[in-house]
Amino acid sequence: MNEFMISFIITFIAGISTLIGGFIPFLKINNKERIILCSLAFAAGIMTSISILDLLPSSFEYLFSTYGVLLGVFLIILSFALGIFTFSILDKLLSQDVDNLYRVGIFSMIAIIIHNVPEGIITFILSSSDVKLGLFLGICIALHNIPEGCYSNVM
Repeated sequence: MNEFMISFIITFIAGISTLIGGFIPFLKINNKERIILCSLAFAAGIMTSISILDLLPSSFEYLFSTYGVLLGVFLIILSFALGIFTFSILDKLLSQDVDNLYRVGIFSMIAIIIHNVPEGIITFILSSSDVKLGLFLGICIALHNIPEGCYSNVM
């Protein structure tokens, strides 16, 4: 099997795990709510700690070393403002004669797309260059996406 197919399969499994998590609320098991809440709390705790303890310091270090402190801070503020601006425009567009549940569904869909597309690209690129590391990342993303799919289906 060639490298492209292996990378594609790893990325596909990592991405389809969101759908697998979406089936969990439909299973007939005892304490389903407890399982869903525990998995969401676990996923939220892991992602919050990774974001605060690893991703933010690494991104600040990269921005400051690449662009300098002043331009780095400016890019951070600009990115934050651009995100707020984008979602405020989406909020105004979707708040016109739209049911509240439909609006929540649209925002959830947009958030999941924005979140999962870079994950898929990174998983595929990493798997293409190093299969072991790509497989490890794919497994981590799959374990993260299962509670995400569960959450998006519960909403």
